[in-house]
Amino acid sequence: MIYVDAEGNYLGSFSTPPEGGIAVPTAPVDARQTWNGSEWSEVPDTRGYREKRKADYIAEISRRCL
Repeated sequence: MIYVDAEGNYLGSFSTPPEGGIAVPTAPVDARQTWNGSEWSEVPDTRGYREKRKADYIAEISRRCL
């Protein structure tokens, strides 16, 4: 069986239910999806994340070099 926690976060597949686990019919396509009681949320869009992290890194390095 596939289980989620009370907030709908994917826990995994277990033969014995984990404490507080709620059984759902299918696993998500992406582990970041959440169960809303009848279906999985959309896969989170992470486009732009890498660019933001790169900009943050460059800004931090620039501060340290001044």
